[in-house]
Amino acid sequence: LRLDPAFAPWLKYERGSLPGSGWWTHQYADAGGTGSSGDQRVKGQLDVVWYGEPGADKVPDRHLRNAAPLLINGRIIAQGLLYKQKKDILFSYDAYNGLPYWERELPGARRLNFPDPGGNIAANSSDVFIVAGPACHRLDLFTGLTRAIYKVPSEKQAEWSYLAVTDQRLIGGVARAPKRPLAPGRTISGFSEALFAIDLANGRPIWTHQAREIRDSAIACGDGRIYLIENNEKAAGEMPVAEEEPQLGDADTEGEKTPVDRLGEKKIPAANEPVFRTVLALDIATGGKIWEKSVDVANCGKLEGGAFGSISMLCKEPYLVLGGAHTPYGRPPADYPNRRILVLSTRDGSTVWTKSGGNKSRPIIIDDLLIAEPGIFKLATGEKATTISAKTGKTIDIPGIARSGGCGALSASACMVFYRAGNTGWRDIATGGYGAFSGLRPGCFINIIPAGGMAVQTEASSGCSCYYALQCTIAFTARKR
Repeated sequence: LRLDPAFAPWLKYERGSLPGSGWWTHQYADAGGTGSSGDQRVKGQLDVVWYGEPGADKVPDRHLRNAAPLLINGRIIAQGLLYKQKKDILFSYDAYNGLPYWERELPGARRLNFPDPGGNIAANSSDVFIVAGPACHRLDLFTGLTRAIYKVPSEKQAEWSYLAVTDQRLIGGVARAPKRPLAPGRTISGFSEALFAIDLANGRPIWTHQAREIRDSAIACGDGRIYLIENNEKAAGEMPVAEEEPQLGDADTEGEKTPVDRLGEKKIPAANEPVFRTVLALDIATGGKIWEKSVDVANCGKLEGGAFGSISMLCKEPYLVLGGAHTPYGRPPADYPNRRILVLSTRDGSTVWTKSGGNKSRPIIIDDLLIAEPGIFKLATGEKATTISAKTGKTIDIPGIARSGGCGALSASACMVFYRAGNTGWRDIATGGYGAFSGLRPGCFINIIPAGGMAVQTEASSGCSCYYALQCTIAFTARKR
């Protein structure tokens, strides 16, 4: 209870976070990109709490793969689009009952074509940070009002690419502004030529790290550090212009596109050909280099631009995970057996373990487990993950993720994985239990957010002509026993 001095007769009661709940504050849950909120309440079987608005009229077409919503302090923050007015919007609503809080227009804030670019929205307990063009807008979490605007610290024309909030610092990327419009559906190149940090206490830039080429999908923050992959092997090329860049593929009908380099030329690397990139660790406080290491990242994901397959980096101290953010739709392509997961030590970049054999989607980390769909492995060793059978009391392998009829990436709580398998699907890793909700479908990337004791599926099936009758937002919670 808190006594408000301006209204002495009134008492204000503020309920804190639910015990064991976690939040989703970045594109892939946290600044480390683990894909897991760590929420311990979302588990077992689920029941519907509410459904309704927002609906399909506020979100982009599913094939454009909009940015993931955030969930913090019980509030969903989502990017959207008003089709008739052709306006980019940002809106917030209550995760527990769907009550709308605020909505505002923010031109240029819509980022599409994931997983190729880095996320452009992040939040902490009081603020939302959203990138639009060359600037990052700091909004009040509770009202949506602008508190500050930060510009890219670059003397030449540039755009703000990567975004993270950690250790009271705003981490950003500098991307070269395209000379001509990008292809339809593309909102940014997916590459940066510098990283920088801004002190959130005073809004001043602290440091800038220049580079020849940084892959935005392969940047992750850890304990006082930021990890990244630089291309020091050749000069960075110009991002393809509209008529040269490969068009957005329909993930439900076309699968993955032919690999291309940044000049739009076809490039099909040999399966066993090594591809070296420099992995670095920088001090978040100073930008100073802690270590760097040349690493063979062949078959760990695409280093070129393109819709699917982008190399991704995840950080869960003391490990870094590299793997491709592929699409699970359709039959496994020819490169599937060669797809590789590489785990490095955050101490010095040395290899902890590596494994080939395919992964269908972007890997995620749940506690001490790594899920590289369909496989589930021990993060520390790469061995198959095990559990104790409730029936026999013996140690058994945890069954892998088996789904069909769905594109999109995985999202997770502390023990539960969510995905599209035609309908909305989930799997409890701890118990082996699974479930589905028929009648509506998730989007083509990430829109099921398990956090705050809830699993909120913000509508993202706009434009779908499949046999799913419902296009709305729906929220689940753990079934009471």
